[in-house]
Amino acid sequence: MNPTAGWDVIWPVQAYATGPANWHQMSQFWMGMADGSGGYDLWLATTAANRAPFLVVSADRRFPQGAARSAQIADTLRTGYRTFAGFPYVRARQAGEDQPGQPLQISMYDFYRSRAFFVAGRIGNYPVMTRAEIRLLAAEGYLRQGNWAAATARIDSSRVTNGVLPSVSAMTDTTSQIPGAGVCVPRVPDAAAIAGPYKGSKCGTLWDALKWEYRMETMYTGYGMWYFAGRGWGDLPEGTALYWPVPYEEMDTRREAFYPSGGVGNTGGAPRGNYGLFAGGAY
Repeated sequence: MNPTAGWDVIWPVQAYATGPANWHQMSQFWMGMADGSGGYDLWLATTAANRAPFLVVSADRRFPQGAARSAQIADTLRTGYRTFAGFPYVRARQAGEDQPGQPLQISMYDFYRSRAFFVAGRIGNYPVMTRAEIRLLAAEGYLRQGNWAAATARIDSSRVTNGVLPSVSAMTDTTSQIPGAGVCVPRVPDAAAIAGPYKGSKCGTLWDALKWEYRMETMYTGYGMWYFAGRGWGDLPEGTALYWPVPYEEMDTRREAFYPSGGVGNTGGAPRGNYGLFAGGAY
C-alpha cells in the first residue's frame, strides 16, 4: 500500500483514533474466551450494566502473557510486535488510556497488528486475504463433511503454530470439549452454568475452536470479517441487521416506500445469537 500512489487501506486511521473513538478497543466478551484465570466466569456472572474490563490471563500466545497488567504491558519485546508477522496480536494498554463504553464492548486490550503500518503512514504490506483465512474456510467445509483429519490439520495450522495451544487432531466430533481443561481456549458462555444461563463458561467444541482461530487470524485483515462469518454461524447479537436496506434516495427516485432493516423481531434482524447473545442471555 502507498496512499500517494493510489493504493490505500483507510480503516487503520479510524482503528487507531484516540479518546472516545478508540475503535481498536477489543470486546471483552470475545477476548474473554481466551481467559484461563476464572475472570471470564466472574464477568459473565455480573449484571451486564455493571461489568468492568478484566485481565485476560491466557495460554494463547497471541495474547500478552503475564498474570498482572504490568507484566502484560511489558510483553512487547517479541520479534515483529506491532506487525502482522509478530506477536502478540493485541496489546494490554496503560490504565490511563482506558476509555468508558458499553460494557460488552470495552476491555483493556487493543488490536495492534497493524500499528507499525499505521505509524508508517499506511505505506507497506497489508494483508487482504491470508493463508490462514483460506485454510480455516476449508476447515469449515471439511467439518461439515465430517472429514475430521483434514479439518483439524487446518485448524491446528494456526492454533498450534501461532497460538501454541493443544492440538485438536485427535477430535472426531463437534460435541466433545476441546483439550486444555481449566485453561482451554476458547471458553464459551455456558447455557447450563450453575450461576444461571450463560453466567459462566465451559470449554468449547471443535466448532468453537475453528471459529476462535478464524476470529484471531482475520481480525482487521478485510472488511467486516467477524460480521460476515458471525452472520453465517448465527453468532450475531439478536436484532443485528443482516443486510443494509436500499438507500432512501434510491427508493425515493423510484417512488418506492422506504424501509428499515434489523431490530429484534423485525425484518432483516438476526435471530437469537449463539453464546447467549440476546436479552436475558449474556447481554
